[in-house]
Amino acid sequence: MSSSLICVGKILKPHGIKGALKIQSFTEPPMALEGYFPLCNEKETLTFSLRSFCPFNPTKEKEMFLVSLEEVENRTQAEELIGLLLFIQEEKLPALLDEDEFYFHNLIGLQALSKDGNSLGSVIDVQDFGAGALLAVGSKEKSEYIPFRKDYVVSLDLNEKKIVLNPPQFFETGKEVK
Repeated sequence: MSSSLICVGKILKPHGIKGALKIQSFTEPPMALEGYFPLCNEKETLTFSLRSFCPFNPTKEKEMFLVSLEEVENRTQAEELIGLLLFIQEEKLPALLDEDEFYFHNLIGLQALSKDGNSLGSVIDVQDFGAGALLAVGSKEKSEYIPFRKDYVVSLDLNEKKIVLNPPQFFETGKEVK
């Protein structure tokens, strides 16, 4: 593996008898997924080339697409891929134009500090359940979500690998997470 892999989608289920698949896009905008093909699995043992790509239900499920892959010829083959996460090499991502831009995967592992300098642990994960991005901050054993918004993020320095946060009152501040 020449660089790290970035998860850009997930195969949800087959559609019809000819091997078409319903795929969820994790890209922003969701339609950008089409431009990243070919995709691979996490171990890079399977590669998927695009035959056709169209929105599944653009009014209700903007991140869902109906996709036909060159490597999948029937429903049986499609069923074997249910739940498979789809990846690209990190270097396939578009270059960021602004120094205030970054990808969520760049935040994972940053040391998290409160604005008064106390350790809050590190950024374990970044999730977006539809109401805005959330940082999972703490340790693998225990973490809490902090909204990724200007009123909670004091500063962010990818070069220093640090993020300074103003956590909500419910967050357990002042306790060093090991």
